[in-house]
Amino acid sequence: MHKEIEALRDSIKVHVADIEKKYGISNMKAIIQFSVSDEFKDMLFEQYKVANCGEIADVMTGELSKNYPKMTVESIMIRGSNHIFNVLNRNQSTSIFEPKKWN
Repeated sequence: MHKEIEALRDSIKVHVADIEKKYGISNMKAIIQFSVSDEFKDMLFEQYKVANCGEIADVMTGELSKNYPKMTVESIMIRGSNHIFNVLNRNQSTSIFEPKKWN
């Protein structure tokens, strides 16, 4: 499984670099653009058939943003951990750093 994730991530880097070059946008914008694309989903579910929490959170962010444009969707990584998850409709007046105060 480790080799498949590495191959997937190497391929993602190539696609992101192509987007940066083609559109003259920042790396972060290119990552966001690619991670919400159908091509990205196909890479995960059809080509490599592997993903971890970060890739799945990206797919969820893209799908929810597309299908529910008024919904606030955030991908959160806890400092010091190796885990990413989505938070939906968090009250934006609450601090992202204080989960106990979210809705």
